[in-house]
Amino acid sequence: MKKRALMALPKLTATDEMKQIATSDLPRKEKTDYGYVREVCEYYTYLRCIKQDGILKVAFFFPEHLRLDGSNPAYEVYLDKENRQFITYNSLIQKWSESKLDRLDWKRQYWYTKAYWISDEDETSIQAYLNINKKAVEAIRQFQRDVRDEQLEQRHRRETDPWDKDMEQVPELPKDWSRWVDKVAIRQNYIYYHYKKGGAKTGYCTYCEKEVPIKVHPHHNQQGRCICCRHPVVFKAYGRAGYMQTEKHFAYLIQRCKVGFVVREFQADRTYRKESLPNSSFIVRKSGARFMTRKGSQEPTIGGCISSAICVGFPDPPVLTTGLVRMMDGFMAKHCQLWNRRNFDAQGWSTGFGSRKVLTRKNIWQCLNGYRKWSRSAR
Repeated sequence: MKKRALMALPKLTATDEMKQIATSDLPRKEKTDYGYVREVCEYYTYLRCIKQDGILKVAFFFPEHLRLDGSNPAYEVYLDKENRQFITYNSLIQKWSESKLDRLDWKRQYWYTKAYWISDEDETSIQAYLNINKKAVEAIRQFQRDVRDEQLEQRHRRETDPWDKDMEQVPELPKDWSRWVDKVAIRQNYIYYHYKKGGAKTGYCTYCEKEVPIKVHPHHNQQGRCICCRHPVVFKAYGRAGYMQTEKHFAYLIQRCKVGFVVREFQADRTYRKESLPNSSFIVRKSGARFMTRKGSQEPTIGGCISSAICVGFPDPPVLTTGLVRMMDGFMAKHCQLWNRRNFDAQGWSTGFGSRKVLTRKNIWQCLNGYRKWSRSAR
């Protein structure tokens, strides 16, 4: 909307009818239910409008100006339905404003929306132009809110569309990924047993998912080790166990994509409820993803960890999908060194199981030094 063209539109001035109504509608003092005294009148704002060259111009007049035989409006609102734009000219300070009606300076805030005067012809014209079946002021406010919502969506799309474009190249998760996270990433396992005098002889291991023998005299919340899977466990008596949730663990998945590889972060935990013991509900949440590309390429950070940093990665993308796990108590950047690195000149990764840590560093070093084969052994 060009301001010079808007100012060239016909000037809207107050009519004699508006001045007569404002003069007869003198403010009177009224006591509220809370004991305050305020000035009230029938109309707090007077409106006129005109439509020309596809622009709807609405003038707002204050009653105190009309009582002094003033003819100029306090605000002039210009609406462009086709281009989804609006702008307001403040005649009191002679400045332009892109604020909505509810953000303008009204002496009686919000009363202008309920008690205003407008001719039937002008109100019909506003409703027909905006195609909104509401009263004049409410129709204008609805149009302005719709425009602001559209502008906000467009601004968000400018930021999220590049993310969606990058995320299109992310491959599907491995078929056994959920089970790997459940068995490896979440390292809290339990053996549920029924209390017996002299000690329980068997219990249900959440890792083995079956009844296993117990060689010790178990006590509730006692730490031990399953003799079948050899994993550390905590003994839980059915009679004393209730609702329980494991700690939140973070798992990282490296996958090959079109331009390098992507590091994906997942957050997982198990929840145990008394009515469904020893079964649990398993939840895996996607937390973030970061693209590591070849040198010279630029890829943004996607997902939960948003940054403008540019990262470079392997000279050639890896040919093996590798999972890394790390139990974390903070953000990914705090524990995963590569998450914030701008290059791979120095080897580093989040600490986890020793063999995976060594294997990952070995493969990063090999890729940096021109080795084409992705090692499967940490030796």
